[in-house]
Amino acid sequence: RWSFGYQLNDSTVMGGGGTFTYDGGDTYTEHIEYHGESEVIGQSLTFSIELDSNTWHHVGTLALKEGNTTYDEIWERVK
Repeated sequence: RWSFGYQLNDSTVMGGGGTFTYDGGDTYTEHIEYHGESEVIGQSLTFSIELDSNTWHHVGTLALKEGNTTYDEIWERVK
């Protein structure tokens, strides 16, 4: 499972989540089961990934009605 949440302003919180698959190589996919923006429910977001020791870097693009949104994230393992 994966999920996210963030506060947009003083009164609005956005969130979403679902399941994921990882091929053990360079592809990670999030399957969106719930989301504050109903248009993306049912979509999958496929990332290309690089894994280097304690750092995970992934890049993927999600199609939205107002245009594509690209996610480029770097996650580091906390020791």
